[in-house]
Amino acid sequence: SVYDLAMHTESLKGKVALVTGGAGGIGRATCLALAAEGAAVAVMDIDLAGGESVAEELQDLGATAGAFATDVSDYDATKSALARIRESLGEPLIVVCNAGIAGEPVLFRSEDKANWQRLFQVHVDGAYHCIRETINPMLAAGWGRIVCISSVAAQMGWRGGASYAAAKGALIGLVRTLALEYAAKGVTANAVLPGVIDTAMSREALSHVRERVEAAIPMGRIGQPKTSRRLSPTSARTVGAISPANSSVPMAVCGFREMAAAAADRNRNGTASQQGQPIVSDRAVAVTPRHLTWLHSRA
Repeated sequence: SVYDLAMHTESLKGKVALVTGGAGGIGRATCLALAAEGAAVAVMDIDLAGGESVAEELQDLGATAGAFATDVSDYDATKSALARIRESLGEPLIVVCNAGIAGEPVLFRSEDKANWQRLFQVHVDGAYHCIRETINPMLAAGWGRIVCISSVAAQMGWRGGASYAAAKGALIGLVRTLALEYAAKGVTANAVLPGVIDTAMSREALSHVRERVEAAIPMGRIGQPKTSRRLSPTSARTVGAISPANSSVPMAVCGFREMAAAAADRNRNGTASQQGQPIVSDRAVAVTPRHLTWLHSRA
């Protein structure tokens, strides 16, 4: 199993990692990858039962882990959770900001202000809360690793998902600025931009169009939130990197309604639609341990 701890070196042994949205999908896969590298893992999620399930899974593999119920959009709740993490596991010098929601798929002309604000509260404020409360301990230690899970939608747009794309784009600006300010002090910051990944959030959002989405992907399937050592787009010293991990990028370009047209074009012509063709990869991968090579940087 790719999650078998015996197959990995303990290069993060002694470090504490915080993963938000860690109860499922990409978050769970990231928790497993970090534990496999030897880190103690704080599984932070609004879903306590899901977080506890992942923490128990890590513990069964021999890792040190704990679950911490938190709504990252709430600053006071996040600070309280971090206090509990420090007491239970130690100071988290690795922070993976993964918590997110899809929001309501709607064209911008009909965008509801509450939907817009909620997307920014979870994605952007959530990242701010976690990083703001851990950056000074990282600087004091002379070592810290920040990874934000953005989306290909941030760079390519998403018809029907302006609030989601904008919030994910804000994370890229945050990461690049953090890299400029703190890389020289031993604290690196990077972003990963997945395409459509098979998570509970995407399954709900794609419930009525999943088959058409898959038909528009050259590999014929949506990416899985599994760990894989095959994808290594950056060196261990990378900082400020914006790394796509996109097996299914047409979603980000076309949006929900355009998937049917893209699939129809592909079926008629035998190829991907012109809109999607230039931006798809032939690998179905999500966040991987090799993205976490950034964690080993000695910058």
